[in-house]
Amino acid sequence: MIRNMTEEDVDFCIELGKSMHEESYFRQFDYNFDKLKVFVTNLVNTPEQSCALVAIKEGQIIGFFLGISNEHWFGTDKMSCDLACYIIPSERGSMTATKLIKQYEKWAKEIGVKEMLIGVSTGVNSDRTASLFERLGYGDKAFSLRKRI
Repeated sequence: MIRNMTEEDVDFCIELGKSMHEESYFRQFDYNFDKLKVFVTNLVNTPEQSCALVAIKEGQIIGFFLGISNEHWFGTDKMSCDLACYIIPSERGSMTATKLIKQYEKWAKEIGVKEMLIGVSTGVNSDRTASLFERLGYGDKAFSLRKRI
């Protein structure tokens, strides 16, 4: 089951996010619970510009999705992008990620988004995740490069 995240879910999702952080490219960067508490709570409370979802199985949160929308910098058309999508390891390969993304798409349509961006920057299952995104209709690839300093 996929549902909107509530304030009561925020602490648990931040804990899950810590697991995501530890297995990812970003593990060398700090992880600030206090900052995330404020940030994610704000996402939960602004559904007109933020998408905060949880996946539930047998009464337990097994994953979450966070996304935001804003206007393109050059005009007033809305676009959206994902911030994080995390599924606990035992549920990867299930339909959970697909269901979360489909709900994200539904939210985006409801608020008038004209373009959706989605990607993977964690370095975890990047090819598999990109393949999923392509199967869900995402394409016309863009890319980012990064450099640690």
